[in-house]
Amino acid sequence: MDAVSEVHAYSIKHPECFKSIHPNKFIDNLVQAHDERSSPLVLLKDLKVRYKEKLGNTIDEIIKNIDEIFNKNTINELNAKFGMQPTLAHCELWTQNLIWKEHDKKRELAAIIDWECVHEGNPSEDIAFMIASSLSADDRHQHADTILKHYYDHLTELLQQQPPFTLQQV
Repeated sequence: MDAVSEVHAYSIKHPECFKSIHPNKFIDNLVQAHDERSSPLVLLKDLKVRYKEKLGNTIDEIIKNIDEIFNKNTINELNAKFGMQPTLAHCELWTQNLIWKEHDKKRELAAIIDWECVHEGNPSEDIAFMIASSLSADDRHQHADTILKHYYDHLTELLQQQPPFTLQQV
């Protein structure tokens, strides 16, 4: 989570970094996938069949609101809606995109790879993706608050001031 804090701190300190990123590439791809009724809707329907008892009603609500969820304006306006400054969002920050090295018999992050979907996003995107893809449900419930606090404290330390959003907003 320290690397996420570092990427976010860099983008907060250097907002000019957003100029070199295609402003809507990620969103265009996401909306196109929805428009074609490919992955998101198919995935949701599959999840509903597999986990009907646990997720049935939740999936129905998501499907009912899918046009709003995959609306370019909704996605682009998230930060403004919640009063948050944008950060670089990797978008696929899961263990397969983290390269580790051994140093003094400890694992250290050597690199984050696969930046093709990077975009001006919300700080919660990478945090949520990493937590959801890296931890079991029990571990998420048990450790999510601690992980979020660690992220926020490290970000505060890197910025040497309060971040432009609160821990609660994250």
